[in-house]
Amino acid sequence: MEAQFGRGILPAKEYLSNEFFGIQDCYSEAESSFNQQLHFHDFYELSLIYEGSSRFLINGSSFVTAAGSLQLIRPSDYHRQMTDAGEHIRYYNLIFRQEVLSNVLSDALEEAAEPFCFQMQEKEMQKMTQLLLELKREQEEKEAFWEKMSMDLIEKICILILRKSPKKRQAKEEEIPEAVRRALVFVRQHYREKIRLSDAAQEAGLSESYFSSVFHACMGVTFSEYLLSYRLSLAKRMLEEGNMSSKEVGAACGFFSYSYFLTAFRQKYGVPPGTLVRNCQNMIQKPYK
Repeated sequence: MEAQFGRGILPAKEYLSNEFFGIQDCYSEAESSFNQQLHFHDFYELSLIYEGSSRFLINGSSFVTAAGSLQLIRPSDYHRQMTDAGEHIRYYNLIFRQEVLSNVLSDALEEAAEPFCFQMQEKEMQKMTQLLLELKREQEEKEAFWEKMSMDLIEKICILILRKSPKKRQAKEEEIPEAVRRALVFVRQHYREKIRLSDAAQEAGLSESYFSSVFHACMGVTFSEYLLSYRLSLAKRMLEEGNMSSKEVGAACGFFSYSYFLTAFRQKYGVPPGTLVRNCQNMIQKPYK
């Protein structure tokens, strides 16, 4: 059954309908149908909470939310809402396709090491709310050039989020050749999928042999070694949070064989993934920054 690993453990990928974006005013509580469902999708999802409190799990990390909290879920992020009995939240929910963003913005969002989760200051909250309501009006009224106006508003929202977020990039990433940098972004966006050397080389715009040479010279490891290390480090982080089983983590991090995940994890960290799960049973809650 190794070939079927991942099926039934994680839900199928969700897709946006024909619209390139959608925005609505939402209410959620413990009984909501989508509460507690771990999932991912091929679009961005922004939530701006203006009432209530809850928790969200993003890439294995648990974040406490309250009025004024903002989160932006990327296509590369596994997540679920965890609203307990007696809790509720009201929030503006914006979903949009990756194609809406320029390559510069899309890359910047994917290069961020940490999830986009933070508490807004009052003026920031007012400005973000104003932009979302303006976007909602564009969606409803559909006046001349409304699509262009909507895309500009979405990009402005993302720029404000990037300005608010701490700038954490890989060491000396600014010095990495553009072709290799594109391959690194590709890994961050598609690590849960099957990635071949040819896929990364195509993304970098180089032949496989030349890409392998350039990547190894720049990163000090082969592309396959980097990909495995990236998946394992992400898996270790998720396991240390204690919110997901080892099988869920393995599937979420792009391992299509559970036995291979166990072997690779033990070789890198000296212990099986189940050991970290048992040592981290108590939920670690991280406050918004």
